[in-house]
Amino acid sequence: MRAKVLDYALIVKRINFWAILKVAIALAVLMYLFHLVEFDRMTAALRRANLILIIVALVLAPLNIFWLFMRWKYLVGYISGDRTVPDREVLGSIMTGTALRLTTPGGLGEYARILYILGVPRMKLLALALIDNAAAYFVTALVGCLGLAYVTGRLYLSLIPIFLIILTMIFVGIRKKINFPKVRFLPKRFRYDEFWEVIQNIPASRVIPVVIMSLAMYLGFTLQFFLLINAFQPISIVHGMSATSSIMLVKSSLPISFGDLGVREMASIYFLGKFGIDNAIALDASLLLFSFNLLVPAIIGSAFIIKFKLGTTGSAKQ
Repeated sequence: MRAKVLDYALIVKRINFWAILKVAIALAVLMYLFHLVEFDRMTAALRRANLILIIVALVLAPLNIFWLFMRWKYLVGYISGDRTVPDREVLGSIMTGTALRLTTPGGLGEYARILYILGVPRMKLLALALIDNAAAYFVTALVGCLGLAYVTGRLYLSLIPIFLIILTMIFVGIRKKINFPKVRFLPKRFRYDEFWEVIQNIPASRVIPVVIMSLAMYLGFTLQFFLLINAFQPISIVHGMSATSSIMLVKSSLPISFGDLGVREMASIYFLGKFGIDNAIALDASLLLFSFNLLVPAIIGSAFIIKFKLGTTGSAKQ
């Protein structure tokens, strides 16, 4: 028992360490960017911005939550069996995950969403969460590589999506033939049969709608970013979408800071700068995107965490 307590304490210390490190990285990069860009230029750009376009971008934010909700509800329905998981549980699950992903290394706190779904095996839910995130990153990588090829002029990057599709098809084809729990290089916590049972047996036809919904959500993010940039300075749709898709790829591939703060902003300044967008505008648009899609939902999600804790505490006392 004492060993378990010590292990738990060690895990908490590690999480706290990485959370502090991520915040420190984000603050350090943002301080550098504010010094580089000058805060007065940012505020001046905000005063001149088209408020209507900013409001439209804000109104689109709940649509991204909607697609996240629909994806997760669809996947949970695959393993919930006879029990129909209430929408409030699904919503509480994704809002809890949104709140916790900001402060954990690589956004791993998002996987805490599995704790909010009752009556379903945790390891199976973890596998579904992994599939959900993999589908989202798959879309980000496919579109992002095409955008990156256009922005940088390196056309060979446009071949990467073909390579990713081929690798995915190979994995889908051989997944049932691999005994994953026996693979030595996998950590012990990823050798559970229930976990791999879902990944090996979920039909491809079940995952394709998740990829489509991920694409819809991705387009929502990029449209928001495009509108926010145009609220400050006009940019063509080709330049805007190629730059934003490149930014999304970089920030998703380098989850090293609090809410991707700093990474997204540096990428925004670099890629948007290639199309003549001022540094202050790129920074303003990026921070607004973070606020609309991560900060505000995380604040709302914290209420779900409190409610969940109170509910579990009450159940334990009874």
